[in-house]
Amino acid sequence: MSESTFDRMVEEGHAPRPARFGKIVLWFRPALVASAARLSGVKMEADSAASPSEGGNEWDAVLK
Repeated sequence: MSESTFDRMVEEGHAPRPARFGKIVLWFRPALVASAARLSGVKMEADSAASPSEGGNEWDAVLK
């Protein structure tokens, strides 16, 4: 996805807004995953996303 497409999605409310700390811009990864799941129609449970320490990848549920 292009930067301009992502920026438009943020402006339209389809993607979360970043947190800004001075010149640093950060996105909360779980919010991005939830946004992608919502856009793709995937229902995710709070405990369904495996943590990296368990060897899982929260994107697996979104990409299926």
